[in-house]
Amino acid sequence: MASVRRQLLRALCWSSASVCLAAAAAMLWQGYEVATAVLLGGIIVLAPNGWMALRVARLEGHRVASQLALAKFALCGLGFALLFALKPDISAPAALCGAGLALVALPAYMVLDQQKTQR
Repeated sequence: MASVRRQLLRALCWSSASVCLAAAAAMLWQGYEVATAVLLGGIIVLAPNGWMALRVARLEGHRVASQLALAKFALCGLGFALLFALKPDISAPAALCGAGLALVALPAYMVLDQQKTQR
């Protein structure tokens, strides 16, 4: 189980780095507001994913994985609802772009890490 947890945490760190890199590129290209939106969108997706990864990687976590997945999606929805309610002037396409990057990067890094360890 420790190796699964380590793989999940490594993938989460690389995904976070990817979102930060995208936010830095957005800062240079579009400015501070767009970079903040990209970063917040990525955080809204990565925080519940990280929480779920740590919970599922426990000894009995596989038994409640489906409930944790539902909770993860509910937390993501709540996060976006709060983001758009508290900051109505935020760039929605940029926030969703950051979230999309986080959604794609996390499983992509997991697959790459598994392929690397199988060699």
